[in-house]
Amino acid sequence: MSKSNVALLVLLPLLLSVLIYQPAMYCYPLYPERVAKLDVQQLGTAVALYSSLLKQDISQIKELHAFEQSTPKLIDNVPLDPWNKPYHFRFLGGRAKAFII
Repeated sequence: MSKSNVALLVLLPLLLSVLIYQPAMYCYPLYPERVAKLDVQQLGTAVALYSSLLKQDISQIKELHAFEQSTPKLIDNVPLDPWNKPYHFRFLGGRAKAFII
């Protein structure tokens, strides 16, 4: 068996695993608006988990970096928006516990 065939046999499973586990990267481009929407969904989920799992009142959240220091850790790193600005959290209050990210 030639070296090129061996290299192909070694690299093919690696390439396939990347394509299988990271399909979004190869299926469509991530436009800034889509990235922002996905980030906001992730941060909104972290706020909901902060309230339900940790039994913490979301009115006490001053900044989104609180999710990085919580136990259990809700988010590894709070992302920047696609325009390299930080996301902000604002609690609106009320019985619905509304908030804006």
